[in-house]
Amino acid sequence: MENVISEERATEILNEFFDWYNFDVDVIDDEDTKPTLRTSILKMKRAIRQGLLEVEVTDTITITQNLKHEIPTVGKELKYKEIDGSSKVGIKDSSQSVAKVYMFLGALCGEGLEVIQKLKGPDLSLAEALGFVFLQI
Repeated sequence: MENVISEERATEILNEFFDWYNFDVDVIDDEDTKPTLRTSILKMKRAIRQGLLEVEVTDTITITQNLKHEIPTVGKELKYKEIDGSSKVGIKDSSQSVAKVYMFLGALCGEGLEVIQKLKGPDLSLAEALGFVFLQI
Protein backbone atom coordinates (compact mmCIF):
# COMPACT_ATOMS: atom_id res chain seq x y z
CA MET A 1 0.00 0.00 0.00
CA GLU A 2 1.25 3.48 -0.86
CA ASN A 3 2.22 5.91 1.88
CA VAL A 4 0.09 9.05 1.98
CA ILE A 5 1.76 10.64 5.02
CA SER A 6 5.47 11.31 5.49
CA GLU A 7 7.47 9.45 8.12
CA GLU A 8 8.12 12.73 9.95
CA ARG A 9 4.41 13.60 10.12
CA ALA A 10 3.56 10.04 11.22
CA THR A 11 6.08 10.40 14.07
CA GLU A 12 4.49 13.73 15.05
CA ILE A 13 1.03 12.11 15.10
CA LEU A 14 2.27 9.24 17.27
CA ASN A 15 3.89 11.75 19.61
CA GLU A 16 0.56 13.59 19.92
CA PHE A 17 -1.05 10.28 20.86
CA PHE A 18 1.56 9.44 23.50
CA ASP A 19 1.64 13.03 24.81
CA TRP A 20 -2.13 12.93 25.31
CA TYR A 21 -1.73 10.00 27.69
CA ASN A 22 1.56 11.24 29.20
CA PHE A 23 3.07 7.93 28.11
CA ASP A 24 6.82 7.44 27.67
CA VAL A 25 7.82 4.16 26.08
CA ASP A 26 11.34 4.47 27.47
CA VAL A 27 10.16 4.17 31.07
CA ILE A 28 8.73 0.67 30.57
CA ASP A 29 10.80 -1.58 32.83
CA ASP A 30 9.36 -4.93 31.85
CA GLU A 31 11.87 -6.32 29.34
CA ASP A 32 9.30 -8.86 28.12
CA THR A 33 6.87 -6.07 27.24
CA LYS A 34 9.28 -3.75 25.41
CA PRO A 35 9.71 -5.75 22.16
CA THR A 36 5.96 -6.21 21.72
CA LEU A 37 5.33 -2.56 22.51
CA ARG A 38 7.96 -1.37 20.04
CA THR A 39 6.58 -3.67 17.32
CA SER A 40 3.07 -2.34 17.99
CA ILE A 41 4.30 1.25 17.71
CA LEU A 42 5.99 0.49 14.38
CA LYS A 43 2.73 -1.06 13.13
CA MET A 44 0.81 2.02 14.23
CA LYS A 45 3.30 4.30 12.48
CA ARG A 46 3.07 2.30 9.27
CA ALA A 47 -0.74 2.39 9.44
CA ILE A 48 -0.69 6.18 9.95
CA ARG A 49 1.57 6.58 6.92
CA GLN A 50 -0.82 4.47 4.85
CA GLY A 51 -3.89 6.39 6.00
CA LEU A 52 -5.27 3.39 7.89
CA LEU A 53 -4.98 5.00 11.33
CA GLU A 54 -5.91 8.57 12.23
CA VAL A 55 -5.43 10.40 15.51
CA GLU A 56 -7.51 13.47 16.29
CA VAL A 57 -6.68 15.46 19.42
CA THR A 58 -9.03 18.26 20.45
CA ASP A 59 -10.52 18.46 23.94
CA THR A 60 -10.50 14.66 23.77
CA ILE A 61 -8.78 12.08 21.60
CA THR A 62 -10.33 9.93 18.89
CA ILE A 63 -8.50 7.17 17.07
CA THR A 64 -10.01 6.12 13.76
CA GLN A 65 -9.03 2.79 12.25
CA ASN A 66 -9.86 2.75 8.55
CA LEU A 67 -10.59 -0.87 7.77
CA LYS A 68 -9.36 -2.66 4.69
CA HIS A 69 -12.30 -5.05 4.90
CA GLU A 70 -15.79 -3.73 5.53
CA ILE A 71 -17.70 -5.11 8.50
CA PRO A 72 -21.44 -5.19 7.72
CA THR A 73 -22.48 -3.82 11.12
CA VAL A 74 -19.98 -0.92 11.26
CA GLY A 75 -18.79 -0.23 7.74
CA LYS A 76 -15.17 0.60 6.88
CA GLU A 77 -14.06 2.40 10.05
CA LEU A 78 -13.84 1.92 13.77
CA LYS A 79 -13.64 4.95 16.06
CA TYR A 80 -12.00 4.43 19.43
CA LYS A 81 -12.89 6.88 22.17
CA GLU A 82 -10.53 8.15 24.82
CA ILE A 83 -9.55 5.49 27.35
CA ASP A 84 -11.61 5.89 30.49
CA GLY A 85 -12.14 3.99 33.69
CA SER A 86 -15.20 2.16 32.45
CA SER A 87 -13.29 0.75 29.50
CA LYS A 88 -10.51 -0.67 31.65
CA VAL A 89 -12.31 -2.18 34.66
CA GLY A 90 -12.45 -5.69 33.20
CA ILE A 91 -8.79 -5.76 32.17
CA LYS A 92 -6.38 -7.70 34.35
CA ASP A 93 -2.85 -6.43 34.92
CA SER A 94 -0.13 -9.02 35.47
CA SER A 95 0.09 -8.20 39.17
CA GLN A 96 -3.08 -6.28 40.11
CA SER A 97 -6.65 -6.11 38.96
CA VAL A 98 -7.47 -2.71 37.46
CA ALA A 99 -10.91 -2.98 39.07
CA LYS A 100 -9.27 -3.50 42.48
CA VAL A 101 -7.17 -0.35 41.99
CA TYR A 102 -10.23 1.66 40.92
CA MET A 103 -12.27 0.48 43.90
CA PHE A 104 -9.39 1.35 46.22
CA LEU A 105 -9.01 4.82 44.69
CA GLY A 106 -12.78 5.36 44.90
CA ALA A 107 -12.67 4.51 48.59
CA LEU A 108 -9.63 6.73 49.17
CA CYS A 109 -11.24 9.78 47.61
CA GLY A 110 -14.62 9.00 49.17
CA GLU A 111 -16.40 9.26 45.83
CA GLY A 112 -16.68 5.56 44.93
CA LEU A 113 -15.82 3.48 41.88
CA GLU A 114 -18.26 5.35 39.63
CA VAL A 115 -16.21 8.55 39.79
CA ILE A 116 -12.94 6.77 39.02
CA GLN A 117 -14.58 5.11 36.02
CA LYS A 118 -15.39 8.57 34.63
CA LEU A 119 -11.73 9.66 34.57
CA LYS A 120 -10.20 9.98 31.11
CA GLY A 121 -6.79 10.16 29.47
CA PRO A 122 -4.03 11.76 31.52
CA ASP A 123 -6.26 11.99 34.60
CA LEU A 124 -6.90 8.26 34.49
CA SER A 125 -3.25 7.49 33.81
CA LEU A 126 -2.11 9.43 36.87
CA ALA A 127 -4.83 7.92 39.08
CA GLU A 128 -3.78 4.41 38.03
CA ALA A 129 -0.15 5.15 38.84
CA LEU A 130 -1.17 6.46 42.27
CA GLY A 131 -3.39 3.44 42.86
CA PHE A 132 -0.68 0.92 42.06
CA VAL A 133 1.74 2.77 44.36
CA PHE A 134 -0.86 3.00 47.13
CA LEU A 135 -1.41 -0.76 46.93
CA GLN A 136 2.30 -1.34 47.55
CA ILE A 137 2.32 0.67 50.80
